[in-house]
Amino acid sequence: MPEVIEHVHNVNEPFTALSPEALPLLSDIGTTLEKLLEGTDEMDVAADLYNSVSPSIRYKFQQRHLYGLTYAQALRLIEAYECEVNCMYPMFPMGNLESKFHNIYEQYCINKTLTAKEEDDFADIKIAIAIGSSISGISPGSGQRLYQDFMARIEGRLLSRAADLNTVVSLLMVHSYQFLSDLGSLAYRSLEFASVLALELGLHKTQKLERLFLDFESRERGRVVFWCLYVLDRLQSIYCKRPYILNDVHIDQKYPQCFDNQGNGTSMDSVQEASSDDDLFRSMYLNYMIRYSKLSGELISALEQNQPDSFGNIQHLIFLMERWRTTLPPELNVHAEDNEDLVHKDQQTPIGSRKLRYVADLRPSLILLHVYQSCDIKNYIHPAMNTSCECIRELGRLYFNTDRYSSCETQYNHVLVAALEVLYTSLTWAPQYAKSCMPEIKLALKIISLIMKSSNSHRREGSIWQLLMTFSLKFGLYSPFGAAKLCDSTNASSREFLITNLISELGDFT
Repeated sequence: MPEVIEHVHNVNEPFTALSPEALPLLSDIGTTLEKLLEGTDEMDVAADLYNSVSPSIRYKFQQRHLYGLTYAQALRLIEAYECEVNCMYPMFPMGNLESKFHNIYEQYCINKTLTAKEEDDFADIKIAIAIGSSISGISPGSGQRLYQDFMARIEGRLLSRAADLNTVVSLLMVHSYQFLSDLGSLAYRSLEFASVLALELGLHKTQKLERLFLDFESRERGRVVFWCLYVLDRLQSIYCKRPYILNDVHIDQKYPQCFDNQGNGTSMDSVQEASSDDDLFRSMYLNYMIRYSKLSGELISALEQNQPDSFGNIQHLIFLMERWRTTLPPELNVHAEDNEDLVHKDQQTPIGSRKLRYVADLRPSLILLHVYQSCDIKNYIHPAMNTSCECIRELGRLYFNTDRYSSCETQYNHVLVAALEVLYTSLTWAPQYAKSCMPEIKLALKIISLIMKSSNSHRREGSIWQLLMTFSLKFGLYSPFGAAKLCDSTNASSREFLITNLISELGDFT
């Protein structure tokens, strides 16, 4: 198995300790989701519409279509989806789902029913609300029922109807819900279904896409959806350590440009003029993520070859990945000194801009951790420990100094698990470095302990949550007896009791 170059990190550089005790608590800062619930001018408009409808119609709509969620709550959950998911994978123009939901609600209040077209439009809105519920932890029961309704709707389409772009979009949204709800292999499965449909439609070929969609706007949306799928396919392969489906050898598709927020573009120039700053910013991020995903795919393929002559190729690809990080524009560079001054004071910061910076910053570390997990770690103990400790420090800054970690916890937990796995394996072979890594170990365990205290019970069955507890056990956060009984327990009430006891044991640590 090839070793990884060591010039990427300075292996002689001492580990920089962070003091978890000196960092502010997240509760002192406030989270994005809490700010989201404070209310805006749009919420005032929503309240006026909501109050103008008779209570019986409101109740019927809430119970039949939203499973108890109010109109205002649903709008907030759609906004959570926009800020956390749609900013990274822009399958809908910003504000599109909120506008559709408002119109559907308005029509329902007038007609007291929904047409078949409105039901179709409402389906995407329902799964967006379910995703927002999974992200925020608000009304998880309602979110789960909305997800189940959506699944029942698309299962028939998968088996009995011809493939179409809307079904691909639906599967990508299902994947987002499953991933953010920490449902393990289900997220991988739904993504691969979407990949098969995209290949069947020919979304990976420019000529086939142009024959499939005659107008510019539809072609560009199909192109955006395909590249969102491509990025997710590579990312899920890294998370799950399983093969990706979309092979670069078969792909002949142009990069996405941007899309028309007004729906009236006929050329690239007119689209760029009509597109909002949010859409242009997301388009730039997606293009950089496509380049990252291409390099990630080449690295994964080189690792799978397991041949001596692939060593130089891996070295070169890691170098290209580091260079990719340095080419990030200031708008996507979390370390850029002037990134807060990029937007004029009289302009609003693009939605999701801070999140996209942090995500882009962590992506190179994620693929490096995957490389170290896939090779013989004895050959590169130092760079593996440097990468994992650096990654933990970045996550610590993200958790304690910003509001981003808690806003999309499952996503960052995947990175934390990968860093802990590499660090633990490295220290297994080189325990003499444990003292140098102790600040990062303590920081990681403090993050885990706070996650365990604040997590909702519905998240405690997730695969990543269980892995976090496994590494807590390996690093000595709580007693092996309690953890073993926790892992073996099949009784929900017993598991809750054990979790409560374990959390109480963390009091001295935190």
